[in-house]
Amino acid sequence: MLAGLKITDRQTSGLAAFEGAADDASPVKRVLDLLGTAVILTCAGGAIVYTNREASDLLKRGEPLRAEAGKLAGLSKDRTAALRGAIVKVATAGWSAADGLSIAVPFNDGRPAIAHVLALRDRPLKSQASDPVAVIFLNTARPAPAPTVALAELFHLTVAEQRVLASVLSGRNQTETAAHLGIAENTVKTHLSRIFSKTETHTQAELTDLARSLAVNVKA
Repeated sequence: MLAGLKITDRQTSGLAAFEGAADDASPVKRVLDLLGTAVILTCAGGAIVYTNREASDLLKRGEPLRAEAGKLAGLSKDRTAALRGAIVKVATAGWSAADGLSIAVPFNDGRPAIAHVLALRDRPLKSQASDPVAVIFLNTARPAPAPTVALAELFHLTVAEQRVLASVLSGRNQTETAAHLGIAENTVKTHLSRIFSKTETHTQAELTDLARSLAVNVKA
């Protein structure tokens, strides 16, 4: 989690840690808007102070989170209560709640989503109610593209193994990979076996999970 987001007592505004985030020319805004993860700052009562581009789009869609009279809300009363309760808890605990709280906020059609709520302050809230106290992260975007070139370098894969890796991570099975690369299926199996050994994985599912864990979800 991003425990490095900190607002200190020396800062006159809670948004000083995100100085210029509302300015379209701000490097901070450009970076936050590149993220494929929704980032939302709120006050203790749930009032929304800041959203990055992904979060703004999410709130416009109205699920799995929404804005209700300027406050962050879920799709039901119980999800709203759970979300706002988590915000109050991290605001009260400060960074002693280092891991934050995770709240289930499913879509209307039942698709899963989880909001991760973290404290923005290094000590319990003792300031004005308008100060941001929590940051909420929510990832509803499709998984980021696997960084196959970096993975190949990291695990010392050959060029041929990298090609097989890229094909497999794009969703192709071994037969489809063989056809796509114009090689025998047994050759694909041999390369994949070596990839498993080098990455200490055992299945394509484990390999995919490893690739996703090392990817960063950013948007153009």
